[in-house]
Amino acid sequence: MIYKLTYYLCHVYARCTRSVSYPAPAYYAHLATDRARAHLANNKYNFDSSDGASSTGTNASRGGPPKANLSEILQDISPHDNTKNKMYWI
Repeated sequence: MIYKLTYYLCHVYARCTRSVSYPAPAYYAHLATDRARAHLANNKYNFDSSDGASSTGTNASRGGPPKANLSEILQDISPHDNTKNKMYWI
């Protein structure tokens, strides 16, 4: 049953007219995280891409932006009321 669901989800990705290699919700999650990163790219947060992972905060010796807590980040990436029920990143 789960195999069939996964198979069908590989055929419903809106950006492609053919089947994709993994289920569409995983592609959409990737697009949503990229959009969130774009919203936060205003130098308020430090995203260190040297290790391939994103991190908030900074090392004081490097003099980067101040460390932010999770509630500040969630407030900054929360969508506008007009776009809460739409996948605008497609």
